[in-house]
This record gives sequence, structure tokens and C-alpha cells, in this order.
Amino acid sequence: MNNNKEKHKLHNIAFCIAASLFVSFSGPSFAGLTQYGKGNISDTINPNGYKCTQDHGYWIGNAGVVSPGVSSYNPIGTPTPIYPHLVDAAAQKPTATHRWWGSLSFYGEMKTGDNTKSAYITPDPITARISEKGVRMMGIPAGLKTTNEISATYTIPAPLNEVFDGIAIGNTAFSNMTANLKDFSDGTATAQWKQNGQVIMEATFVHGAPYVYFNVYQGQLILRTHSANTNEKSIFYKSADTLGIQTSVAGNRNNFLVTGEGNTTFNNPDSNAITMINTSGKFAVALLPVA
Repeated sequence: MNNNKEKHKLHNIAFCIAASLFVSFSGPSFAGLTQYGKGNISDTINPNGYKCTQDHGYWIGNAGVVSPGVSSYNPIGTPTPIYPHLVDAAAQKPTATHRWWGSLSFYGEMKTGDNTKSAYITPDPITARISEKGVRMMGIPAGLKTTNEISATYTIPAPLNEVFDGIAIGNTAFSNMTANLKDFSDGTATAQWKQNGQVIMEATFVHGAPYVYFNVYQGQLILRTHSANTNEKSIFYKSADTLGIQTSVAGNRNNFLVTGEGNTTFNNPDSNAITMINTSGKFAVALLPVA
């Protein structure tokens, strides 16, 4: 008899615990959960997990893919989501947030002169800033400076300019374009520029290789340098389809070789704005070693 009473008592306790758990966890849920291995992935960040740092502003953390700045520290301001800038094949794939081209896929173009969007992509050995005017390119090795016995950094001079050290590739007819990630693989990323809904040009960057491949569909490509032919810029090679440009600005020396597919005209090669014209609209830019 006593055993039956104990069993009944334990049953009631278990029922009460189960009921309390049900009440605790069966409230409204705002997250979608996807089973993944032995756990799950939520499609929503828990606001109770936000972190915030106060350092000449308020900077949020642990909040997903958002702009870093918020309006207040306590309470933590509402984060501003960042949405992917994707088209074509890239829009059909999951988008990583930690790749060397991540600023392109989540910010698109970096407006010249805009210090709120100053990121560069790093298809080493080239570093590049995608802008509304095209792309600025420099060689990483040329800019590295030893800061102490164990580290070297590349402090980019005039980082918000369309061009300074190195070169910039733009378009003769369009200078207020939007940029999106068109496609990517383990080692490549393709940027696409549009204006007024029309595709203007594309560039494919290759990580670990000194090449960038351009296709231009409207207008003509234009290569810009900081200076015309001076001690800061010179032409070291010219043929029917190839032009070699050397730049030396702010102590950073770069050699670039531009090759067009088919007969290519390089207008005003001694200037700081070289128009590149051919019928294919295809060009390759190579960063060469500096002796």
C-alpha cells in the first residue's frame, strides 16, 4: 500500500515538472530552427545575447550580420541588418560572411570619399576596393612595411580615393554604378557593376594569383593613375594588345600589365586616364613582380 502511495506521489511530481516545463517552453517563438547534426541552427539572433562596447561610439557584437554602430549602450541600440548584394549565380548559393570578398557581398560598392564604407577585398597578392566608379587595385607586397621585429602592415595611403598608389579601372560612360557579387568559387569572386538597371562591366578576381579578368559591355574601360607620366608613373611596355604601366606613389611601386583580347587600342598612354578599346570587350590585368 505504501509503495502504491509513493508511486502515485512520484507520478504527480513528474507530471508537475513536465507541466511546468511545457509552460516554460511552449510560449511564443520567433525563431525558425533547422536541425543540424545533434543540435540546431536558429534563423534569428537572441537579443539577450547582444554585446556592446563603448569606444568613441557604441559598437554591437554577437548580433549577426549587422552594421557595427548602434545608437546607445544601455539599453543596447537596435542593430541595422546588412543584406547581401548578390545577383545571378551568387544569389542561388549560401553566402559566407568571412571570405576575402566579404565586403563586396554584403556592402556592394564602396563610395569614393565615404569613410563609413572603406573596406578592401584581398585576392592576395592584389588588394582592391570596389567603388561606384570601378575598382582600385594595388599590390600587397609593395605596400607592406615592417613595423617591428615580428610584424608588417600595409597602411593604405588615401584609402578612400578612386586611385592613389596603383591603378584604377573604370568606365568612360558610367561613374555612379552599383556593385554586386555575381559568382564565387573556392578561389574566385566575380564583381558585377550596373547603372540604371543595365549591366556595365564585370571583373573576376583570383585569390593567390596576380590576375584580374574584365568584361565590359557598355562604354569603354579606362585605366586611371595618380599622375601622368612623371616619376610617379611610366610606361615600360607597349605592343598591339598589351600595355605595361609602372606606378610609384607614396613609396609603393607597382608594375601592371594590361592585355586585351585581340587588337587593342590604348588612347593617351602617357596620361593619367588611358582609354582601352577592342571589339571583344575582354581584358586581363596582371600584377608583375617588382625588382
